[in-house]
Amino acid sequence: MDFPNLLTPEYDTTLPSGKNVKYRPFLVKEEKILMMLKETDEFSKVLTTMKKVVKSCLKDDISFKDMSYSDLEYLFIMMRAKSMGETVTVTANCDKCGKSYPCDVDVSLISTNREYPKDTSVILNDGIGVVVKPVSVDAMPVVAEYSEKNPISVLYFVIEAIVTPDQMYKFSEMTQDDQTKFIDSLTLPQLQKIMAKVEEFPKCAIKTKNICPHCGEENEIVVEGLENFFT
Repeated sequence: MDFPNLLTPEYDTTLPSGKNVKYRPFLVKEEKILMMLKETDEFSKVLTTMKKVVKSCLKDDISFKDMSYSDLEYLFIMMRAKSMGETVTVTANCDKCGKSYPCDVDVSLISTNREYPKDTSVILNDGIGVVVKPVSVDAMPVVAEYSEKNPISVLYFVIEAIVTPDQMYKFSEMTQDDQTKFIDSLTLPQLQKIMAKVEEFPKCAIKTKNICPHCGEENEIVVEGLENFFT
């Protein structure tokens, strides 16, 4: 028996990195997968599920190996908005009275805190420098696990290349020993310069204002983190 095919809408959006992509909203099959996320707080499992769902809904061929985590986060939230409605209920804390209360946030207000940097290079000394990149989707589980215990380990995932006046060395093509030797040779000010440049990459957030029902104070609400969007 032939069944009618339902037409699924398609949308365009521009990712924080500036890339334009087309996507469709979640269907029932993706909603079933997302429901399982409510039962786990293990980041690696959450990320694996996100990648599976986003890849299924993308109309463009994109490699997660090169996609930044901010791009994935932004795309997932946009898909969620088109699929489940453009509001999400979060818990806010009043700056004046200190009480918490639920409030609805418009997901379509998602934006980035800054523009993507035009220059991603950092000069260290004598014409030697590095080119940095945002943390990729595939690297995020490791970075999330070790960034607090060993912040220097983040460098392995954000250095894209080492640049000299004559040549560029792709960091991923270097041996781990050579990568470690380079990182260990950095001074503290050089390390700080690299991490400061990494902080220039845009991050996703939803900013809005809300009135506290307890005291009437107007509060600025900032929603960050994907855990707010799995309901």
